[in-house]
Amino acid sequence: MNMKDVSYAADRLPSDISPAVTAFLGCCQYYSDRLTAGIANDERWVYSNTDLWVPQATCFDVMVGSGHRGANCAMMSNWALMDIGAIPDGMRFWGDIHDDFARRDVVMPYLDAVLTVTDYRPARPAFRELFEAGEVRPGDIFLSRLHTFICRDMNSFFACGHDTFWHSEDDAPTEDGAHAVFDNWVRPFEGCGNYTIPVNFRLRIRDEWAPKGYRDRDGIRRYL
Repeated sequence: MNMKDVSYAADRLPSDISPAVTAFLGCCQYYSDRLTAGIANDERWVYSNTDLWVPQATCFDVMVGSGHRGANCAMMSNWALMDIGAIPDGMRFWGDIHDDFARRDVVMPYLDAVLTVTDYRPARPAFRELFEAGEVRPGDIFLSRLHTFICRDMNSFFACGHDTFWHSEDDAPTEDGAHAVFDNWVRPFEGCGNYTIPVNFRLRIRDEWAPKGYRDRDGIRRYL
């Protein structure tokens, strides 16, 4: 099946993007659009790092169904990799405080055939340097110190942490000290800290890998 014909965001992506990356980015776009629709219906989506406020180890639909809506910087990449069948539901990874790839030993047995990992340590170049050197493509996942983000296209990120657009509400249902409530999960390169942040790892989905799932044009999770 051709992801160009069925993926939620196929018509928004360049024609040379592979089916695997199309499926991945299509899932991300669905989450972003669902956030926007929720905000329009007076939903509050919060930043959180604990299961008490936002279920961490789960897929996107289960999180929404829980009644606790939100994310942190690593969750979108995990959700999308679950949706396309790259990792089991509930599996997680992120960039940790030690400039390492948290839970790499757990996830890489699944991801070895799915993506390539480029280790930029100890140099840790800024994203800007990688972008200017032509080492960035849409769908690339980047791990930094205590941070994870996705290149959406050649002008913007998928960002669902403190790197995106948010505002503070003192009564927001989250443990986050900033009381962050999300406004958007798409952030242009310009003015975003992701553009200059040092990068530890780049995760790139293999063009030849065949996704096992995707989001259709109604945002429904489908399996191949």
